[in-house]
Amino acid sequence: GRVFFPIAMAGPMGETLVDRMHREIEIMTRRLELEKRRLKRLDKELEAAQKTQGIKEQQARERQNAWTRRPKSGGPARPKSGSGAAAARSLQAGRGQNQAAFGGRQISEPT
Repeated sequence: GRVFFPIAMAGPMGETLVDRMHREIEIMTRRLELEKRRLKRLDKELEAAQKTQGIKEQQARERQNAWTRRPKSGGPARPKSGSGAAAARSLQAGRGQNQAAFGGRQISEPT
């Protein structure tokens, strides 16, 4: 035979099947909302980490390019324009970028 479960049948704590299903739906909805908030937070953290990594990679490329442009004698890299004033401005601009990247703190240049 077939077993018939009436919807209004009371369970061990006096709740009906409909009440139990309602409660389970509410519990699952809360869990899904929590998971959605967690995933949204993770997305924000991932985006921030990717931006930070991109900045670090760009700075590393710039440092690598600066070192590969150095003459083999070991002296500082010189701009191709030949102007001493232009070289000083370029060096000063680089220092300003370094200070901006390190929150305005004074840092030493590589020797």
